[in-house]
Amino acid sequence: MADSAEKKTTTTEKKWVATEGAKSQAKSKRIIALILWAIAIALEAVGIFWLLRQREFVGEDGTFVRDQETGLLEQQNATAVFPTWAFVTLIVLLVVIAALAITGSLLWKKANALDPASKEDKVRFFVQNQLGAIIAIIAFLPLVLLIFLNKDMSGTQKGVAGGVGIVLALVAAYFGASFSPPRSSSTRPTSRPSSSSSAKTMSTGSPAAASTTSAKTSPISRPAARSTAAPPPKQSKPARTDSRCASPLNCRHAV
Repeated sequence: MADSAEKKTTTTEKKWVATEGAKSQAKSKRIIALILWAIAIALEAVGIFWLLRQREFVGEDGTFVRDQETGLLEQQNATAVFPTWAFVTLIVLLVVIAALAITGSLLWKKANALDPASKEDKVRFFVQNQLGAIIAIIAFLPLVLLIFLNKDMSGTQKGVAGGVGIVLALVAAYFGASFSPPRSSSTRPTSRPSSSSSAKTMSTGSPAAASTTSAKTSPISRPAARSTAAPPPKQSKPARTDSRCASPLNCRHAV
């Protein structure tokens, strides 16, 4: 029972909170991402309200039909077509919108890693982590639909432009979606060993070894060990003899 109690550790859980520096970096990245997304949506509006309305009227002989008095194009004996330059510009526009949307999504993800949303607020958690995919849909879906509904574009133009738009929209939505979003409500447990278990780390692992080690290293036990040991025998000093006493007779004479 004592050993099992000593092996227990105290666990504390702390809520992770972003630092002020991380929040500042996340804020700047979010601002740049919002600017890029705003430019992408603005380019989509340009494509819808200006580029897709471009048309040319061609007569049966392949020439433009204009009114001699007003100089304007007339639909009489003419066919409206989508210009080639407008078609090429539309393809380039779709690529630029995708690049802006993807770049903004990557910056937004980095900002979420620095300052993640709390999972307790489910709506904010979802919107903040999936905003890149939502922006990608907003930036492409209306434009792609109007491409297929355009009456002046040929079938080939609709197929190419619409297909490119769908592929780029899926790619942008993939980069904008967060499949494993970070969250600020995650706790990080830290374990602290108990005092008895930390005392065991100084020993070799067994109680006998611990007592032996403490006996060897304790400064109090050293004098006791010295006191119990038997003192070494004293050696008697040899008697000094005079060099003149070579015989007992001489010694007596000397005395």
